[in-house]
Amino acid sequence: MPENIQISCADQEILYILPEETNKKVWTFAGGKGGTGKTAITANIGVALATMGYRVILVDADLGGANLHTILNIKRPKVTLSDFINRRINNLGDILLNTPSENLRLISGGSDMVGLANIPYQSKIRLQRHLENLEADYILLDLGAGTNFNTLDFFVLSNKGFVVCNPEPTAKINAYTFLKSVVYRLIEHEFKRGTLIKELIVKEGRNNKRGSLPIPELLKRIHDVDSDSSGKIKKILSKIQPRLIMNKLRRFSQEREGLQLAGLTDKYLGVSLSYLGMVRDDSHVVDSSELMMPFVLQFPGCGASKDIYSLLGKLDVEDKLGRFAVKRSSRLKRYVKTERRYWYH
Repeated sequence: MPENIQISCADQEILYILPEETNKKVWTFAGGKGGTGKTAITANIGVALATMGYRVILVDADLGGANLHTILNIKRPKVTLSDFINRRINNLGDILLNTPSENLRLISGGSDMVGLANIPYQSKIRLQRHLENLEADYILLDLGAGTNFNTLDFFVLSNKGFVVCNPEPTAKINAYTFLKSVVYRLIEHEFKRGTLIKELIVKEGRNNKRGSLPIPELLKRIHDVDSDSSGKIKKILSKIQPRLIMNKLRRFSQEREGLQLAGLTDKYLGVSLSYLGMVRDDSHVVDSSELMMPFVLQFPGCGASKDIYSLLGKLDVEDKLGRFAVKRSSRLKRYVKTERRYWYH
């Protein structure tokens, strides 16, 4: 197995990042708060990838608040992720749900796990191992809002997770807070309780009553005590490269706010947050949601749909069947209309 970053869980066990192999990519999507449109972005990127010929599995990892299935016009899933976590079903592949697209399958979240902020460690590891064994080109995880351990740990299953944010100040603050929680989740559990480095991280960092130190400054203080420990933390953080998507932008000028957030994250958290791009505020998104349809299928020519394909183009994703150039959507609509017919049967 390729070298993985190791992450300690609350019980000091290890949760590791899934290797990003050439034949399978794991993408995780988080928002820091509810209402950013994270689920819609996840679903429509998944549908777009499937339309481009890739085998895609969407996983609703929002335990207790699952709604990814509604965007795919699946009203009452018979089996869910909670059936797997609670061991009512032993194989993750047995809860895969078909969609009208032959390239797209879904693992629905469960509504019977409301309020469960942290599932047992063994359940997380079991889920990881089963995810690795799924047959797909892309596995997309739609994560819950907030900063509970489930969300933080699942986010770093991919070292290039996506943060979906809006231009509103509260959304940007929550996105930054989420990434800060990810950073502390990663570094705190590298060191045993009671050690000097652990005390520095907690007292000078997370629980500093005068305000937490910027991570680069915290690293300097740790370096003065133990250069090996600071080097270990730098190595961990260098491998976490999240990407930012600004959603529901009303003006193109608001993209600057995404760039500013990326700059603040680099300056104060020591994490390279790359600004991937934006999806504009588009009334067609609401219209398609009311129809329980992905907007890239319902309205392939709308601005938000073009933005989804633009994001994939920036990720160097190409149409697998060679029918159209992803960065130029002029020929795209005819192929999407062909795909859309299957969703109405």
